Order: sequence, then structure tokens, then C-alpha cells
Amino acid sequence: MNKIVLALLATICISMEAVAGPQVSLSTGVTKNLSGATSGTESDSYSLRIANDLNDKGLNVDFITIQNRNTTSLSLNNQYEIGLAQRIPLNSNVIPYVRAGIGSFMPSTRNSQNYVLIEPGVVVRANSIPVFAKLDYAWGTGLNTDALDVTLGRVAIGYNFTKEVSVSVRRDYLRGDMKQDMTWLQLGYRF
Repeated sequence: MNKIVLALLATICISMEAVAGPQVSLSTGVTKNLSGATSGTESDSYSLRIANDLNDKGLNVDFITIQNRNTTSLSLNNQYEIGLAQRIPLNSNVIPYVRAGIGSFMPSTRNSQNYVLIEPGVVVRANSIPVFAKLDYAWGTGLNTDALDVTLGRVAIGYNFTKEVSVSVRRDYLRGDMKQDMTWLQLGYRF
């Protein structure tokens, strides 16, 4: 747990020294558990993401925390992840990126599971209206377990109310050693 707190503090400190202001995203959602002991149940999900550019060349750092509470068993699963991404803009409307992350699942009912992942993706923005879409696909593998080889596909569509405020809806498809479908509503704010 101390490592996670240090990672969060490091991300905040880096954000304060970075090129632009940090972006904070708050999300709420529903997770449908499709495998394992919780198969057939749902979890209420909440997420906080803090991200910031490290330079003006598209290098970005982020910290994500997610809490899932199973609505049947009331057990908790906390997830913490820190990542580093590089954007490679083709133009102002199409922005591919590659992100590497390291994190930990911390269920209340069993030992924590650590993982690494690689995530290529793309953000597409419309010219005349403030709408955007984000597509990404991640491959992850466990570090202290052989039962955490997963893929994660995500599709999001959003709307920028202002340069600072956005809202989006996202659908996640987790497959492999864990199987879940997640639906998220996200509010973003850039300082």
C-alpha cells in the first residue's frame, strides 16, 4: 500500500512541474462479472485518474485508481495503476498513442495480483463539433501470478463542453484469465 501512495504522490508532484495543468477524470460505472467465483454478478465501479503531460512532445504520465464493490457479496476489489504514454499525432484530429502501465489488483478476499500492460490506442476528434472518440486495446500479464493474462478493449465517445470540461461514455471488454464487461460515465476536467 505504501508503494501505491508513493506512486500517487509522485504523479501529483510530476504534474505540478509539468508543461500543462493536470487532467482529472472521475468515473462511475457498472461491471458485469462473467467468470470466476463472482460470475453472474455485478459490481458498482468508481475511478479516479490524474494525468499530465511531461513535455510538449506528447509524453504523458498518469495514475489510476479503481474501486469495484460487488453488489451481491459486498466484497471490494481495489486497483491501482501508474502509466507512461507517448502520443504520436498524425494531425490535430487523429492522435495515436502507446502507453505502458504497471499496477495491482487488491481484492478484499485474496492476495493482491500485480501486472504490467502495453496499450496502443487512438483519439479521434471532429473538425466542426467538440466530439471525440477513443479506441484502445491493452495486453496485460501477471507479475506475481500466472492467472492474470488478459486483453482489454475499450471504446469511448465524448463531448467537450469547454477546453477544460468533458464528459464521455465508455465500454470496456476484459477477456482472458478475468472476464468482465464494464460501462462507464466519465467527467473530465483539465486545470
